[in-house]
Amino acid sequence: MATELSNEERLKVFQKACKVIALDFVESLVKENENINGHYEDVEFMCADVTSPDLNFPDETVDLIFTHELLSNLSDKEVKDIAEKLLKWVKVFKECHMSDASGSSYEFSLVETKSIGAYGDNKINENQIFWIWQKVVKSEDDVDRGFQQFLDNVQYKSSGILRYERIFGYGFVSTGGIDTTKEFVAKLDLKPGQKILDVGCGIGGGDFYMADKFGVEVVGIDLSVNMISLALERAIGLECAVEFEIADCTKKSYPDDTFDVIYSRDTILHIQDKPALFRTFYKWLKPGGKVLISDYCRKFGTPSEDFSEYIKQRGYDLHDVQSYGGMLRDAGFGEVTAEDRTEQFKEVLTRELERVEKEKEEFIRDFTEEDYKDIVGGWKAKLIILLTPFDHPSINQTLKSLAMAEKMPPQIFELNNGSMKVLVSNYGCELGDVVLGFDTLDPYLNRKAPYFGCIVGRVANRIKEGKFTLNGTNYTLPINNGPNSLHGGLKGFDKVVWEVVEHKQGDHPSITFKYRAIDGEEGYPGDLSVTATYTLTSKTTLRLDMEAVPENKPTPVSLAQHTYWNLAGHNSGTILDHSAQVFAKHVTPVDETQIPTGEIMPVEGTPFDFTTEKKIGTSVHEVGKGYDHNYVLDCGEEKSGLKHAVKLKDPSSSRVLNLWTNAPGIQFYTANNVNGIVGKGGAVYGKHGAVCLETQGFPNAINQTNFPSIVVQPGDKYQHSMLYEFSIE
Repeated sequence: MATELSNEERLKVFQKACKVIALDFVESLVKENENINGHYEDVEFMCADVTSPDLNFPDETVDLIFTHELLSNLSDKEVKDIAEKLLKWVKVFKECHMSDASGSSYEFSLVETKSIGAYGDNKINENQIFWIWQKVVKSEDDVDRGFQQFLDNVQYKSSGILRYERIFGYGFVSTGGIDTTKEFVAKLDLKPGQKILDVGCGIGGGDFYMADKFGVEVVGIDLSVNMISLALERAIGLECAVEFEIADCTKKSYPDDTFDVIYSRDTILHIQDKPALFRTFYKWLKPGGKVLISDYCRKFGTPSEDFSEYIKQRGYDLHDVQSYGGMLRDAGFGEVTAEDRTEQFKEVLTRELERVEKEKEEFIRDFTEEDYKDIVGGWKAKLIILLTPFDHPSINQTLKSLAMAEKMPPQIFELNNGSMKVLVSNYGCELGDVVLGFDTLDPYLNRKAPYFGCIVGRVANRIKEGKFTLNGTNYTLPINNGPNSLHGGLKGFDKVVWEVVEHKQGDHPSITFKYRAIDGEEGYPGDLSVTATYTLTSKTTLRLDMEAVPENKPTPVSLAQHTYWNLAGHNSGTILDHSAQVFAKHVTPVDETQIPTGEIMPVEGTPFDFTTEKKIGTSVHEVGKGYDHNYVLDCGEEKSGLKHAVKLKDPSSSRVLNLWTNAPGIQFYTANNVNGIVGKGGAVYGKHGAVCLETQGFPNAINQTNFPSIVVQPGDKYQHSMLYEFSIE
């Protein structure tokens, strides 16, 4: 279909098209066109007003609509109405990719788009945008187009861009919004008349700000059709020098010495050949020009196969901060400053998400609950996954963790049998109340909780110097506690989101979580499938069953439940008045770094003796900062395959907790390092504000041959159970 074409334009269309409808509302022009081009058999000439509601064609019957100087003669409302009509007639208009009835795969390839000023005194609409779209056969091997389709069809589909904008502010689709933009732009010392190139401009929020605030001319380019289209739409009517174009910065060309500043946010991570791009930037900049890049970076290490697949889908190519600086220097730039802004990113994103959570009802009303879970949950997951996934070897995430980033946000689940209620989260498999904790998930995600309520592993407690040897192979773990590795490393089982595989209600409600740790994760050997099931077995008992099965390599396994108990109430101060009886005649003494010496020492006659009920505060100050020691469970009664480990009692409330387990040891820890943490209801948790009863394998057992082995062979099952009995005395 062609409307209002010049004679030369008509000729080109008529010669190449199989069927053309040439339409104009001026009858004399239609007749003139027919006189000139009527010899083409497949052309129909029609006098009609394309804006008239009486003019209609069947939906999806036209391959191309070509128009010239039409929109500038229409009002904004008429432009909107005619666009809706024309797009219904076009056969293919579905984001940027479709398959037709024959099964062939096609795309709309945007050849060019640009905002231009209208000309002529008689034009109603003084701003025009022109697009040239071309229907082309899709190439499965076109990586660039594949990534563009991911942007336009998945991450920034046209129906979903506004969801991101709701979180990050008008004009922005990534964290920081206008505040971070102002901070970064202030470093550029922009002057009126300067020319700026924004690489990865998104929907233009930063460009509008720079052009309006500083009187500069901004060219914004981005690979996303949808985002550029929205930016162009918003540019209409604005009195600032901003241009937008869909372009690939690695293929786009500009004359040398064109720009005063090149600015890029959260984009260069998608570029594979960064040195070549930076050399191009250097050519495009005028002498004395500046470049500012804010981007995702990494620390050292090689990502796992699973995580590599995750970043490949998104086109990520990540380097450490100093490497970025080195690439820029090698490209010719001087006075390069490379800064790690991880903490700022974390703080800003946390603040943005907290604000959106407060506006959850409005968000869901304007979008959907699925949008809320997808966007908010996904960005929360980045706080878990993207902030430290590259600290070797903690970069190794499982597919479940990666899926969580998009679809499986952290949640809280309730077990309630009418007499006792337990709250459990799938983030770190955490447990809540009568325990220390927080009202929301954010403090857990922000690493403010010292293992509050979680399951720790792959190996609980400490491994000396983060090293061990198994079957002749040396393994090195992350160091995160003095000179040692603690509770599985930098990103142990407490810092991942577990999959909820079963959640039962009824008289014995239960919930089962599952996590799959992969070979090399946190330095440990072999893939490992782990499950944890919490069950209210009676009105006053809670059972936890943990199992782990190595899939392909022998590996050390020792899980522990790390709840901080205060039977007087989480906000009631210290537990020094609590009495405890630990059913252990021996303890494993430790050196100055809390590593067992290898000795198994009798407790009789020492401050460690809790074989009979004793107030914790009686001797807590005789053992350094407090108790943080592994007891050998060797004298408790047995019941249903479990042995009595601890009896804990609070005299003020008469509450009693009896703990039974099949583990060989228990870490008795009096919260010596808790200091001023603000928890539930604003309660401030301090030193000795709780006691942890961590049933476990012996600490550093992998390096102590006289300790019970914690090595599990492929196909064998690690099984660890605990029974918590609550009562009144």
